[in-house]
Parts: sequence; C-alpha cells; structure tokens
Amino acid sequence: MINRKKCIDKMADRIPLIVNPGASQIQELQNSDDLVLSGQLKMTGIANNGDSDISLSGGSDAKAVIGITSTSSNLSQLSIDCRNNADNASLNVADFKVGTSNKIELVVKGDVTATNFIKTDGTPIASNTPTFKAKLSTDQTINATTGNNVNTVKVQFDSEEIDSDNRYNNTSSTVNGIPAYSFKPDVAGFYFVSASTSIESSAHHVTFARVQIYKNSDVISACVTHTNTTQNGNNKEFTQTTSTIIQMNGTSDTLHVQTDATTDGSGSLKLESTTSRNYFFGYKLIT
Repeated sequence: MINRKKCIDKMADRIPLIVNPGASQIQELQNSDDLVLSGQLKMTGIANNGDSDISLSGGSDAKAVIGITSTSSNLSQLSIDCRNNADNASLNVADFKVGTSNKIELVVKGDVTATNFIKTDGTPIASNTPTFKAKLSTDQTINATTGNNVNTVKVQFDSEEIDSDNRYNNTSSTVNGIPAYSFKPDVAGFYFVSASTSIESSAHHVTFARVQIYKNSDVISACVTHTNTTQNGNNKEFTQTTSTIIQMNGTSDTLHVQTDATTDGSGSLKLESTTSRNYFFGYKLIT
C-alpha cells in the first residue's frame, strides 16, 4: 500500500511539470534543478486586471536577472515583440543591444509619443548626453598680425564646467583617443554645439576677428567681425559667437574651436580668462 503522507513529504521539494498533456505524463523537478529547453517556452497568461503573467522571485537578494548567454558578431540583443492591432502578425516593439565597448543601445521601433520617455514623477528617461561645457582658466595669447595676415590658433578651453561622459579633453595632449581641447562623443546622433571667443587688444584697435567650430578638419560654423577703424576708433575687444547642429558618428568625429584676429598696428592680443565670453559647449539632441 502506498503511504500517502510519505509521498506528499517526498514531493514537498519538487515541482510537477506536465511534459506531455496528451499522455498525462508528469516529470518531477527539484527546486534546485535548472529547466533546460531546446525549443521555445510558450506560456499562456491569464486575464487578471493587469497582474503579471510572469512573476520572478529575486531570491534572498531580491534581484531577478534575464540573461543572454551568447553573442553574434560581438552583439548581444534582447528583443520585445507584441501582436499588432490587427492580430495577424508579430510587431517588434524594442531591442536592447550591447555593442562595442559594452555600450547599451535601446532601439524603439515605430512612432513613440514623448510621454513614453518620462517617468510618472516627471523625470526624463532619455537624456541629452554626452554633454560638456568648457572655458579658459588662464589667458591665451594670440600673436598680433596686421593687414590681411591672420594667425589662427586652437582655443585652449582647459577648464571643464560639465563633462557628463568624459568625452571632452581639456589638456594639451591626446587622451583616450581624444585630441587636445576637443570633444569626441561616443554616441552617434545630432549635436547642438556653440562657441564664443572675446579677443582683446592691449593697444591698437582690433580690425578683424573670427571664431570657427571645426568638425575634424572642416569648418562647420563660424562668425566673423570686420570693422573700419576710422569709423570705430574705440574697438579694442571683439566678441564672436557661433552655433550649429551637426551629426556625429560616435566613433571618430571630433569638434574643436579656432580663433584669429588682426589689428591696425602693433600690440598683444589675448583671450581673457576672467570674462564669461570665452566658452565652448555641446550636447546630444533627443530626436
């Protein structure tokens, strides 16, 4: 005779799993066993006022993990699919990708309303990063020139006010592949960038001044000030500001600022570090 109590006690640490409903076959699994399937795991949820159809216990550390254990072409990806409104095909809703340098990318498919990127408390989920802003901590001298001779220099914005992802190099040498005094974002997209320089003359009047933002070796935005000293005899400082939106590839593209000026005679030119008119900043746009 089967001892019912012993059978129940024996089953206490096991989970019954129906592997063949048609034959009413039941396989017992211990709680500590792994369930390994070579095919798909299909589950049918229940209508229960929005309760979870899949409930994961985090165990003693209250941490539940869904893990992808293999990669293809150095890419690990988790996809979320739903049925479309017509209920006649699957619809790819979003992909979570892990690519080069373990950068996480969320790809949302289709049109998305802006509210989908905001938490219930109003905190944005998406952010305008990488973001940076730099300025001068010391005066930068510019060799004075006259006439049509223009001496262009790279502006040495060496003091960081913001650098969300450490993608701006405020030193005079290349650091982590980022050239001196340059911004090199590691996320592809469209960026708003702006720069301002204020060139001062110690003696003679400034007759020409220019600020330029470079993407790699090409000028992408510029502002030029040119005056006739006979009409503007008191101009010893020119401030130029320029800004633009530019697409960056997130791998090799860099941005930096150059400036130049001329005077109507001898004297020294400089960018004054104590003024708020010398700066360089940029951030990724949420598009």
